[in-house]
Amino acid sequence: MSYDTKLVKRGRKMIWQVIEQPTKSVISEYFFEEDARKLADFQNEHKIWQNNGGVPPFLCLNYMSKN
Repeated sequence: MSYDTKLVKRGRKMIWQVIEQPTKSVISEYFFEEDARKLADFQNEHKIWQNNGGVPPFLCLNYMSKN
């Protein structure tokens, strides 16, 4: 389980998303890369949700199921 950042365009805005791998769920969105990278680095270092199989769907912005 790892977390990565991705730049996406939403309308006229550029937004940084924190993506959980391998579920490809969007955990959080930020306007600044530093904020998104800070969350991704923290999650990669501490592995808070690893015992639960990743961040629970109700805490994700966009949950992608494994089906």
